[in-house]
Amino acid sequence: MTVALQRGERPAPRPDPFRDFLNELEAAGELVRVTGEVDPQYEICAYCRLAADAAGPALLFESIKGYDIPALANLFGTRQRIAMAAGAPLSEFSSVIAERLRRRIPPVGVVGSEAPCQQVVLTGREVDLGRVPIPFWNVGDGGNYISAGINMGAHPKWGRNSGIYRNMVRGRNEIFAQIAPDHQQRLFYEDVGKGCPMAIVLGADPLLYLAAGSDFPLGDDEVGVAGALRCAPLRVTKAAAIDLDIPADAEIVIETEYTGQSDEEGPFNEFTGYQSERRPAPIWSVKAITMRREPIMHLAFAGKPPNENIAFWRELEDAVALDALRRRFPMVTNVARPAELARDFWGIVQVNNIRPMYVRNVMLALTYFMPRLKYIVAVDDDIDIHNVTDVFWAISTRVDPGRDSFIVENTGTGPIDPSSYVASTTSKLFIDATRKAHFRGIVSSPPQDVIEKVRVRFDEIMRRRRND
Repeated sequence: MTVALQRGERPAPRPDPFRDFLNELEAAGELVRVTGEVDPQYEICAYCRLAADAAGPALLFESIKGYDIPALANLFGTRQRIAMAAGAPLSEFSSVIAERLRRRIPPVGVVGSEAPCQQVVLTGREVDLGRVPIPFWNVGDGGNYISAGINMGAHPKWGRNSGIYRNMVRGRNEIFAQIAPDHQQRLFYEDVGKGCPMAIVLGADPLLYLAAGSDFPLGDDEVGVAGALRCAPLRVTKAAAIDLDIPADAEIVIETEYTGQSDEEGPFNEFTGYQSERRPAPIWSVKAITMRREPIMHLAFAGKPPNENIAFWRELEDAVALDALRRRFPMVTNVARPAELARDFWGIVQVNNIRPMYVRNVMLALTYFMPRLKYIVAVDDDIDIHNVTDVFWAISTRVDPGRDSFIVENTGTGPIDPSSYVASTTSKLFIDATRKAHFRGIVSSPPQDVIEKVRVRFDEIMRRRRND
């Protein structure tokens, strides 16, 4: 079983971060091996859909039709596994992460001969994306998609950046990277032009994956962010065919350069649960594929919530927002964006002992850190902000819609919000679901010691029921 660290303790450095974490998950019953042959067209997606609906474990597909490379999916399907990756108590995850993110730990370099990611190097005619199990996920998709790649790029002025984008196979040695206008690597390839380097990294340190899935300021290197989360530097090495540093311990690295051209890419079933339309995307030429001798492909399922993408997507930003809000508004106790509600669109801020009109100030301030939100809700500290039922109970019983809500029109949202009447434009609804001075509700329950006494008997009854 995994023992969560206490607040202030540091996680131990992992000699082999991706594989060590998989071993830890398997020992804790959080990873299941799928031993039968699985078709990469639709079947992998079907397994992931069922696992996501059941808040199930990570899945290691050991036999994929047509390939000799296994694949991992649903790695971060639950917040529990995200907390395990960071070695942080789930109940204090945001606070612990906020403390670690107050500094950065840059990586250390190793030579290619010591880098597991370059045990096998394919260049020239050997380059073929068909060697790697890249699934065809859903009916209507435009092609086979890499959905868990960490796209790493660099710019001579702005430095290195890591982000997670959708990458659709265009041919044996060409791939799309659909990068939204507000993402940094869009600036990189548009400014550098043809030849701009980009590496698609699969199976890296799980904390680099978390860092790449959140937005940090231009010039703030996610490799250093991951080092801060790890409390130890990550290892990097020079790419084999392009001018980039890449994670030395990764499973697979696809090294590419921008061709200077674009074409129609998509559709793809996004984390909202809706299929995005075809639209132009830059084309990248694959210069090399490097990997371990026996690599593991990393996959991430996207679709109607719940899904893995929204479980980890922008998770670290909650900690950053919490830390900054507390500095200005000490009465803020927590923030969250429920994965069940597609994360990007709902923001919950928890407050304690706050003057009534300051609640609105806090809600408005939250949108500075999370500009894609459409619904912003403030709740009291007796509400579990990670429990959607609890949040909506507060909205149902502590809100007069006319008095406790207001709307701001024509604000920004995400580019794939299917409801936006103009791309990336929406209104924002603010809801004050805190108890007001006139509130008459009284919550009553049995004494806590009685609940704990009965819990033992109840758990035994449920165990007998499962065994019958």
